[in-house]
Amino acid sequence: MNQISNLLEEKGLSKTAVRTELLKSFFESKKSLSIYDFKKNPNLKKINESSIYRNLNRFEELGIIHAIQSPKGFSSYELIEKGDHHHHIVCSKCKVVQCLSACSIHKELEKITKKIGYLLEGHKLELFGTCENCQ
Repeated sequence: MNQISNLLEEKGLSKTAVRTELLKSFFESKKSLSIYDFKKNPNLKKINESSIYRNLNRFEELGIIHAIQSPKGFSSYELIEKGDHHHHIVCSKCKVVQCLSACSIHKELEKITKKIGYLLEGHKLELFGTCENCQ
């Protein structure tokens, strides 16, 4: 719980019950979470979805979480841990999200963007496919 309080304070956010429960869900989960996962939480069940989305959007703006989009517009969210840069692949059929353990293309992207006069600050790569179970 102290970790959650520290994170909210570091990001300049007031500590509310909704924010605390959302962050608690992220810290306890080892996978990305969707709105449906949050609505299963008894402490968030009665909270309006718009309030949940508003807080998720704020967390994303502040670099606490990032959204993972599926091919059909379905979103799940994942906590950003310091020094952990990786990508995901989403199954087009069952919507399962799997982490890809490393990012080995950053250096290549830096070369490409440098050639056109940009200083690369970051990137986001979205991969979609069909998982082994759905093939």
